[in-house]
Amino acid sequence: MQISTALLNHFGLTNEELAVVLPFFQLLDYPRSSYFLREGKAVDRIGFIKEGITREYFIAKDKEITKFIGTAGNFISDVSGVNFETASRWTIETVTDCQIYTLLKQDLSTIRELLPRWTSIEKLFTAKCLLSAENRILEHLQLNAEERYLKLLEEKPSIFNYVEGKHIASYLGITPETLSRFRSKHSK
Repeated sequence: MQISTALLNHFGLTNEELAVVLPFFQLLDYPRSSYFLREGKAVDRIGFIKEGITREYFIAKDKEITKFIGTAGNFISDVSGVNFETASRWTIETVTDCQIYTLLKQDLSTIRELLPRWTSIEKLFTAKCLLSAENRILEHLQLNAEERYLKLLEEKPSIFNYVEGKHIASYLGITPETLSRFRSKHSK
């Protein structure tokens, strides 16, 4: 997916506004197993996945917990780090070779000067991130483990070919054994 499509459709930019903002997004190649952000490091970028799969995770009690699995069309970053100058709370690693439109945090003030409405767009972006987090919490409260698995399989089937089972299980809040059981049950 193109960044221009996302900015037009999700944030209501006009073509004129898009022309101001697009030059700040660099399309960069990130090879498999490289890092977009590292836990504990300064958050210096926001990304939009054009192609590929990423995994956001953090370490808790010497165990990796997968927070999000990003695919084409997803924005990635640590919103807290972007907004409040805090270190990243998680690592974003590429699972496959990726092409990511990358916006450097240092360019945000320039964009705000060139496009005064950008502050409203940032608020909308933050609100959409909050809504996404709320929806994920509701999923965990309303759906049982198998329903969460089936929903993920329907929404992002390609990740099952590229992301290790233990990371998918972590994302779903289940054990790798339970994931294996669901996969066997639903592959028939």
